[in-house]
Amino acid sequence: MQELDRMLAETNRLNDSRRALEHAYRDTENPLHVTKECLYFRENRQGIDLVRDHPEESMLREVDTIKDCQAPRQDLEHDTMNKNHSLTIDHTQHSLHNHSAAITYYPAVERIDNTVSVPETWAEFSNRNIQQSQTERTSSQRLRQEVDALIAATHQDMWTAWASSNTSLTHRAGETNDTRSKLLAHRDRVSVTL
Repeated sequence: MQELDRMLAETNRLNDSRRALEHAYRDTENPLHVTKECLYFRENRQGIDLVRDHPEESMLREVDTIKDCQAPRQDLEHDTMNKNHSLTIDHTQHSLHNHSAAITYYPAVERIDNTVSVPETWAEFSNRNIQQSQTERTSSQRLRQEVDALIAATHQDMWTAWASSNTSLTHRAGETNDTRSKLLAHRDRVSVTL
């Protein structure tokens, strides 16, 4: 019974990790939308403005980073689904007794040698189940640690990609303003000479 309680507690902690990961996933939606929108508007440029420059490459890397950060969610959902299914089976089995409804004989059950079952094999079976549960709990703990590390790394990767895009855009805006100033100065000199 203690192992079942430990497994229930670990499943609850794993569900908490899943919710944290889902929240982090939802937090990637808006930056992804904004970056894709910026790229869309850049595609509509015309003439000499239609270049593939450093800001555009930074935004493309930012989109790739966000998509890479969203991918592990599916792995966690699959693992959580498997654990919840196992837990449901365990609950069902735990609640069964000799007078439970829907307990019937199954075909080919007569091929099992009833004389083979001894207390040692029952104990061995129970010990294997406990060891399996402990292995699953350890796996779940490792998965939760990976989720926490993934969320932290994802946050850092997205922040770095965003900062790189902003730096590139700021640099490009500075170049554009500098070029504009030079063109205006040149225009004024031409106007004076005419």
